[in-house]
Amino acid sequence: MISDCNTGKLKQFYDNAHDDPLYCLLVMDENLLASGDDNGTVKLWDIRKSDPICSLKEMDDYVSCMATTEVQKYLVCTSGDGTITSLDLRNRKLHIQSEVYEAELTSMAIMRSETKLLVGSSNGTLYLFNWGEFGYHSDEFPGIKHGINCLLPVTENIVVCACEDGVLRATHLFPQRHLGVVGQHQLSVESLDISNDGQFIASCSHDQKIKFWNVKYFEDIQVDGKRKAKKAELHHNLPSSKCTNVSDFFSGLI
Repeated sequence: MISDCNTGKLKQFYDNAHDDPLYCLLVMDENLLASGDDNGTVKLWDIRKSDPICSLKEMDDYVSCMATTEVQKYLVCTSGDGTITSLDLRNRKLHIQSEVYEAELTSMAIMRSETKLLVGSSNGTLYLFNWGEFGYHSDEFPGIKHGINCLLPVTENIVVCACEDGVLRATHLFPQRHLGVVGQHQLSVESLDISNDGQFIASCSHDQKIKFWNVKYFEDIQVDGKRKAKKAELHHNLPSSKCTNVSDFFSGLI
């Protein structure tokens, strides 16, 4: 359904758009959108027309996330079958499909001026791909032991991961570092978004709460590439977190 936000009225209704339940939606521009369902089917829609302009079934499980760049050459989809599938939007056919990964691939973020694609998985591993080269990852970032439901780029180097355990974690890509905990929910975090000025992010969870976090401090974070990464960084509480680090508590004692 397409609604007019100014009037609240329904503008367009696509009855029986998919044979299976819809799982994700991507608005590509003012006229084009893509929809993915639980059975691996992706459809492209032009809201000026009554029927989909393209329908492709290249995945064997649900379409978890979809992404494209400004030039809209490829539509990249992650799936519960453990694959990344790239669709050629100009020719409306399969471009390339990755090897099958062990875990479900659940989320994506386009980074580094649209040259890198970061992919999250159900086992907490992050995979990095060069844009256009989706057959196999160029790097991976282990460490997070919980499923990643959503990825949100905050800067060209920093991404926030919404995790199954209710924790928001920040990761720095180049050099690779887990920066720590941005915030917490009691239940799994399902969605993230960022304000236009980049100062606040919003998160929503199965606890039926939407929370806002001030992440302006990311602008000032400096990462030392020569220093060896530590596991403790995963649990370090950043300024937006509601929790206090043990080291901060003892630093005030004489």
